[in-house]
Amino acid sequence: MLDLILNAIGPASFAFVFLHYFAVPGGIAEFYAHWLQRLDEKGLHRIAKPLGYCHACFSGQVCLWWYLLQYRADLSAHGLIVFVSVGMVWFQVIKKMIE
Repeated sequence: MLDLILNAIGPASFAFVFLHYFAVPGGIAEFYAHWLQRLDEKGLHRIAKPLGYCHACFSGQVCLWWYLLQYRADLSAHGLIVFVSVGMVWFQVIKKMIE
C-alpha cells in the first residue's frame, strides 16, 4: 500500500509539469492546449477534460494509465482506486506547494 502511495508521486508530477509548464502559451506543447480549447468549444467536454482541459481529470487519467502499465502483472481494483485517488491528491499537493 505504501508503495502505491509513494509511486503515485511520479505521474502526479508529470501531469503537473506538463499542464503548468509545457501546455501553456510559449511552452513546447502550446499546440496541445489550443487543441483542447477547440475541443471544448465544439462541445466535446467529455473528451477535452480527461485529456487536459480539466487538470484534476488529466492527473487522474495519467495515474490510471501509469498504474495499468506499471502494475500490469499484479492488477487489482483496490490498487487502481488507491493509486488514482492518491495521485490526484499528490497533484493538488504539488500545485499548492509550487503556487
